[in-house]
Amino acid sequence: MSSTQRPVLNDRYELEQRIGRGGMADVFLARDLLLDRPVAIKVLFPEFAADPSFVERFRREAQSAANLNHPNIVGVYDWGRYGSTYFIAMEFIAGRTLAEVLRSNGPVTPQQATDVAIEVASALAFAHRNGVVHRDIKPANILVGHDGRVKVADFGIARALNSSAEQDLTQAGSVMGTATYFSPEQAQGAQPDPRSDLYSLGIVMYELTTGRPPFTGENPVAIAYKQVHSEPPRLGELVPNVPEDFDAIVHTLLLKSPDDRYPTADVLREDLRRFKDGQPVAALNSPAGNGNGATAGSGQATAPAPNPVALGGAAAPRSMPAGAPEPRRAPSPFQPIPAGANMPPTVAQGYAPPQPGYPPQQQRRTGGVIIVALFILALFAAGGVVLFNVLSNREPGGAAVGEAQVPEVRGLTLADAQKKLLDANLIPDVRAVEKEGVADDVVYEQDPTPDQVVDEGSKVTITYNPAPGTTLIEMPDLTNLTYDDAVALLDKKGFDIGKVRAQRKETAAVPENTVMDQAPLKGQQVPNNSEIILVTATHPSKVVMPNVSGQDPATATRALEALGFKVNQLTEQNDSVPANRVVRTEPLAGSSVNYGTTIALVVSTGPLSVTVPNLNGMTENEARQVLQDLNLKTKVGDSVPLPYGNAQDDKVMLQSPVAGSSALAGATITIRLGLASTTPPTTTSTSTTTTTTTTTTVDPN
Repeated sequence: MSSTQRPVLNDRYELEQRIGRGGMADVFLARDLLLDRPVAIKVLFPEFAADPSFVERFRREAQSAANLNHPNIVGVYDWGRYGSTYFIAMEFIAGRTLAEVLRSNGPVTPQQATDVAIEVASALAFAHRNGVVHRDIKPANILVGHDGRVKVADFGIARALNSSAEQDLTQAGSVMGTATYFSPEQAQGAQPDPRSDLYSLGIVMYELTTGRPPFTGENPVAIAYKQVHSEPPRLGELVPNVPEDFDAIVHTLLLKSPDDRYPTADVLREDLRRFKDGQPVAALNSPAGNGNGATAGSGQATAPAPNPVALGGAAAPRSMPAGAPEPRRAPSPFQPIPAGANMPPTVAQGYAPPQPGYPPQQQRRTGGVIIVALFILALFAAGGVVLFNVLSNREPGGAAVGEAQVPEVRGLTLADAQKKLLDANLIPDVRAVEKEGVADDVVYEQDPTPDQVVDEGSKVTITYNPAPGTTLIEMPDLTNLTYDDAVALLDKKGFDIGKVRAQRKETAAVPENTVMDQAPLKGQQVPNNSEIILVTATHPSKVVMPNVSGQDPATATRALEALGFKVNQLTEQNDSVPANRVVRTEPLAGSSVNYGTTIALVVSTGPLSVTVPNLNGMTENEARQVLQDLNLKTKVGDSVPLPYGNAQDDKVMLQSPVAGSSALAGATITIRLGLASTTPPTTTSTSTTTTTTTTTTVDPN
């Protein structure tokens, strides 16, 4: 659109294009008309703008983030109101998120992961000293710029320690960090402190090195459970030849108790620097860090390194003061592309100031389960997720996620026994065997026996005493029929349809009123007057949007339509997603959306094509800048020899592809610079000798 059509916020910020969407706001690339610079503008969704308490939190987000001025933290410039909503103006970073880097490039070396971690630790150290805990450190919140600088985003959503309104705004229902990256104490509902951020950074380092996080699961609850109760595989078991020092650092970060981790981000940063410099690391000398002396993946004892440095002790002095920004370094191996999107908002709260050190972890067990439950509900409001107590190994009933405890059904009528098993996510397998002394239609035997723990969906065989003179009929397959068609078929087979009962199950994946399960099962010999339960589908009011990013549009559309969504396909140019692949859905994956909603499926048209400029006669730096502005990379090839004093010395003489040709954004342009000889030409002097002959004539007289 033309510049006159572009919205201008507060007569200052001209919106150019939307570059991303988070959980509570759209993110736009904009131009600061006052300072003539690009900025990222986060505009709050209208539904949140109508909530005064949320607006207050949004305002405080800007204020708390604006106090964090550090080279490794995305800066916040301004906050204001626009129409009926609110916005934050932030630093625009031309680069991409660490999550995008991982998706496109795969895992990196421990040395490269260390480079990233040092800069993130610098950001955390500064924030922690200013009373801010991030609470949501993850690859999507870590940006890598064109210059290789690493910056941490969304500190603004954290809450400062010194906030006077902290008590008023702290609620048990606040959304916590992403389950894959949050700490055990967060999973248990305890108050996080800076060491919680260090745990999350450890998971990021683990994923950077292996290509996967240490804990995965079918849902956030399962992942949270593992964060508390499971030990991750050591890096040495997954990555060949991983340095044991690096393994020890990551292992120390991922210890369950905060007291066993690095005490501060400054101490962590010093240990990372020691690893980078080839010096012994402190983590390797702690029993926790080296696994009680075992080398990662080897099972062999490790001799203590010389001059050990305690994790909590003072490190050797360095020329750089603690908290100083990291020195600029060579460009990162991560290939940058324009970003500024994918900076999802998070909620982070302050922590009680440690006086003088960190207090012992108070697990607040009376409220922890409620906090975790509300967190999961906030992420997945559509239900269908079974919440469980992450503070114990089992549910109150005795079964972990994905398992069921077999209930006692002996002595119940057949109908009641079937219903009780179905309610426990178990399948009744009915047998009719006459037995004296047992009332008609009463179950007298079951296998497995009560209180055993089995997988959900397992069969439980129940044997009951049929009434005398009962006619046995083979139960037909009723699944995938409508309820009415199933009842009609039962009537045709000779069953008493007055004893057919419907049991509703909420799902978006099956047409409404379709039979999903049945009891008794197909093929069983069942009395004609038995109670029959048909489990039928009913559509939920809300459905969780699945993640279909990276899929082809047809596959993604089928998956979305199966959940009841109507799909409207849109296209956009995207430098990181190949053509004809899904970039995202709108609303985003993980959102709770009304069943039957029309959603947008955004499909990439591929990287933008650019015209290769004419670089002839430019210096290397000039050529690099021109190419960078066009989102092209530079490679310097072999020099072109030139005679001494040639004006094209150190200037571009050849390029590939040639000027005027087309290249995809992010492509590499090879340039060859002139290299004049350093030896001046030698001058040869020629001497000429002239011989003069004189003739004398003698007079004979």
